[in-house]
Amino acid sequence: MQIKSPTVINTDILIIGGGIAGLRAAIEARKQGVDVLLASRTRAGYSNNSVISKGGFCAACPMSNAKDTPEIHFQDTISAGRFINDPKLVEVMVRGIEQQIYDLEQFGVKFRKREGRFDTFGPLPGHSFARMFCVESGNGAGITMPLRHYAIDIGVQFIEGITITRLLKTDKIVTGAIGVNKTNEVFLFGAGATVLASGGLGQLFLRTDNAPDATGDGYALAYEAGVPLIDMEFVQYYPTRRVAHNAGPGVTGALYEGLALIGGIMKNSLGEDILEKYGIKDPRAMTRDMVSRAIMTEITEGRDVNGGVIIDYTAASRDILLRLGPLFIAEKNREQLIFPVAPAAQYAMGGIKIDENARTNLAGLYAAGEICGGVHGANRLGGNSLAECLVFGTIAGKNAARGAPKYPRPTPSRREISIERERLNNIMSATGDEIIAKILLSLKKTMWHKAGIIRNKENLQEALLQIRSLRNRAKKISLSDKQNLSQAFTANNTLITAEIICKAALKRTESRGAHYRTDHAREGDEKWLRHIKTNKTGNKLTLFPE
Repeated sequence: MQIKSPTVINTDILIIGGGIAGLRAAIEARKQGVDVLLASRTRAGYSNNSVISKGGFCAACPMSNAKDTPEIHFQDTISAGRFINDPKLVEVMVRGIEQQIYDLEQFGVKFRKREGRFDTFGPLPGHSFARMFCVESGNGAGITMPLRHYAIDIGVQFIEGITITRLLKTDKIVTGAIGVNKTNEVFLFGAGATVLASGGLGQLFLRTDNAPDATGDGYALAYEAGVPLIDMEFVQYYPTRRVAHNAGPGVTGALYEGLALIGGIMKNSLGEDILEKYGIKDPRAMTRDMVSRAIMTEITEGRDVNGGVIIDYTAASRDILLRLGPLFIAEKNREQLIFPVAPAAQYAMGGIKIDENARTNLAGLYAAGEICGGVHGANRLGGNSLAECLVFGTIAGKNAARGAPKYPRPTPSRREISIERERLNNIMSATGDEIIAKILLSLKKTMWHKAGIIRNKENLQEALLQIRSLRNRAKKISLSDKQNLSQAFTANNTLITAEIICKAALKRTESRGAHYRTDHAREGDEKWLRHIKTNKTGNKLTLFPE
């Protein structure tokens, strides 16, 4: 079976990704008067990590607290990131996020207010002040839906159901991309500039609260194009996701990790107070890596309760329970105020290396959102993810639009197109009996148990061996009514991204933030106050401290 000739679509600006970063980039680019096409694997604004977020972000400004400042927000962020954040990127985020509040209101976003004033929440663990601005809906849809509608109103074009398989280059200039849909149709996008905002990688792990499309495709796309990645060893886990009733890997709602601030107690099967046991005594200073590591240690050492630990709110006052929302309002007896929880993969701190203008090392390619590294360092503060998406989405869209018209648009390389077409044909004609879903499940188990919250050299090396075996199995995938080109590329991309995470984790012989190794349990000296950069050199993955 051979692929048909691709459908060619040309645009000034190509945005890859339909979450908050991609939508914000699309709006800002369109405001510069250029044509903008947003390509997304799912329906933009409807099915991604942005929409299932809590719809809040942190901003230090007079609207939250007269004593709070961007400088304090900067220090909180750097401290939580264990001092390897890129300070230039952090500075841009903390100083740029206040303007986003006004912009979002213009786009139709409704914030929670009390007596006409913004009702900020917090302080979240690790933050010095209450500075979380929340939308009325209580979830990310309260941001993504207005952004989507505003983008459509100002003329942004959408093409949905597209998986990008390759970034196209001509003389180290990104000139667009190739993508496929679920019926194996191929599209060639020519663009004056491209913004990569394709989101995170939580679906590489067995337990995750991420949307189904958070499979790390963008990281692999960038790596294959020759874009450096940094900090890929740092993956954050939300510590207190409720355990599904079937005791499987699924997760349900989240419980606020700052439970010690609001009357909750975290216990193991012996009834021990876990936070007290691990010396996490100051709830305002606790970070998600601390709590996740404590819980996972209890689970792996056999002091779990059905695969998790419990949070007990029976001592909390009714006023506190009402503040926590509908989950608690209907609870009537003691047993219903005890919840099983366990960590779940949530956020990747690492990703594409960008500068403060959202530029990558390749001309014509910009990036924004979770797919980028540098802002969060070794550990992300709650409330900083959407702030990053909004600020750098804006910067990426604006700079892509301003840069694209300066030069004659280069034609996508015929050689690059030919290489990708041959690769697509090879996948289309492959024969074998391997099932994509089984390969992905095996990878998720490997990453969770061997390269998850608690790591060591032996387990990471075993993970790499298993990834190599899964890559061999992936060559035996044949397409059918239930398996298409898009799914085949997702399987390949997840394996590339997983390998990068494991090799970076092996390289960093210390524990820092969300990266914890039992064989190097302490935070290193100045030797490790640096990034690990991942590059593709020829056909080899190379890593070196930056």
